[in-house]
Amino acid sequence: VVIDLLTGGASLLTTALTSLMVNARHLFYGISMIDRYKGAGRKKLYMMFGLTDETYSLVCQDPISEDPAVQSERHKYYFTVSFFNQCYWVAGSVIGGAVGTMITFDTTGIDFALTALFITIFVDQWRATKNHGPALIGVISSVVFLLMVVLISVTLPCVILMANIIV
Repeated sequence: VVIDLLTGGASLLTTALTSLMVNARHLFYGISMIDRYKGAGRKKLYMMFGLTDETYSLVCQDPISEDPAVQSERHKYYFTVSFFNQCYWVAGSVIGGAVGTMITFDTTGIDFALTALFITIFVDQWRATKNHGPALIGVISSVVFLLMVVLISVTLPCVILMANIIV
């Protein structure tokens, strides 16, 4: 995100605030893990550092137990998930960077794959729930703020307003 914004001509303030907003989810991830990581000892610092979207998804599905023996086993599981997810992330980035330099064909349009993934997830979640209010708020606010950015160039206020709606 930061590189795209800076190379696209965004100001340092806009880049910093956008990066903060995009990564602010980790603050909420961390807060929600306080009970799960309680009593993890030295592993706790690494588990907080290694908390990615994938790790959060796996760890938050695990039920919290009050039994110390069960907690100890759960902490081993949380640590292992964090460690391997970080290893996969780093290895995938390195391999992707190396292989990406060797690709000689035109990759125009491949960036739509992530957009298609999010659309697929959205549709799946839409079908799985009867309460469409949060989804409609997200879609409508995204369209409104996109129009505000495109039509009247108010990027920074839109980022701040969107962050307040999300929170």
